[in-house]
Amino acid sequence: MKYILLLFTLSAMVLTSCDGRQSSRESLQQSISEFNQKQTPLELINFYPKEYTEVETDTIMSNNLRVNIKNYSLMDQEVIQHKKTIGNNKDIQYHRAFESEIAVYNANQKIYTTTINAHQFQNKDNSPFWNNATLEHVWVNQETSGLGWVNLEITFIDPQTHAYRVYEMTINHNGKQNTFLKEQNS
Repeated sequence: MKYILLLFTLSAMVLTSCDGRQSSRESLQQSISEFNQKQTPLELINFYPKEYTEVETDTIMSNNLRVNIKNYSLMDQEVIQHKKTIGNNKDIQYHRAFESEIAVYNANQKIYTTTINAHQFQNKDNSPFWNNATLEHVWVNQETSGLGWVNLEITFIDPQTHAYRVYEMTINHNGKQNTFLKEQNS
């Protein structure tokens, strides 16, 4: 009788412990899966430069010739510099587009004025380089400029591939300009 009672108790314990519930490991995996499905993708967006940037230079070439250049970032235009996806999260880095305003004066009279940006040069050359290019900088090349003309160096860059193009713009004392491609790295 003792053995039957002991056998009955053991079999009751075995039957009640096998109630079909999940193990703690299975329960944890299911909780993690449900949590991941409820998560919305996170998009990290960074801009370079973070804030508005402006650099203005005023260069006196001779008694009569003066150049004013204002390089600045456009806060409403950018090009993709880097894009990376890790799981549900996206890391996107943008490079702000830049533009330059140029004014050339001869004897304090404005003889030439223009605004330079990548779109303006894209219209001249339909190369795939321009799909993601932006103006990098415009400056006066004093070494190649003379008394009656100014040489400006204009650089464009593709922030993804680091390809670049350098143009030279010559403006004479009458305001006539000539632009040509000086160097490129694709």
